[in-house]
Amino acid sequence: MMAQETESVELTKSDLFGLPNWQTRTVGVDGFVLGMTRERAVEVANAKNLRLVPSGPGLTIAERRGSCVQARCSVHWAHGNWLGIDLFFDGNKINKIAVGLSADMDPEDKEVNIAREFKGLTYQFFNNYSERLRNQILGSAEAKRDSSMPRDTDHLKYLQYEYPQSGVVLHLTTNDQEPIDLTLDFSAPR
Repeated sequence: MMAQETESVELTKSDLFGLPNWQTRTVGVDGFVLGMTRERAVEVANAKNLRLVPSGPGLTIAERRGSCVQARCSVHWAHGNWLGIDLFFDGNKINKIAVGLSADMDPEDKEVNIAREFKGLTYQFFNNYSERLRNQILGSAEAKRDSSMPRDTDHLKYLQYEYPQSGVVLHLTTNDQEPIDLTLDFSAPR
């Protein structure tokens, strides 16, 4: 692999999906990069007036207010809103970055959502999602039921599209084929 293909691509500065061989690139979002240590992630958060909030199922209120020592932490402004970024740690290193956007987010959360800062095709993917765009950018994949979500209902479907060669998993909640929630997980390609 060429050196430039292994450099990280910061989604707030470059159009990841517009780059050739984007699937081989290491992803960074708002300064958080796959492979980064937890200590460095805390430094990045502090420098940007952000905080890492423990998240995930089963946490107590005290744990949610504590330091980010869990496997999953959400990125928030120091005194407020979620930015749309979740960091997943395997031991001491970030092994997955999830970027999420929801149609029914609070207006304040939508306003600060990191996807608003993305460029080109990457911006379009998050902010104007369509099946056509997914196929164009990520390629075709069979939709599976997203087992990390509640059971489907008559009106809500929870879908997951996996792209292991790219290290990408798309989680999509739809309401009669209209996207409501979209989360894209970035991890190392397999």
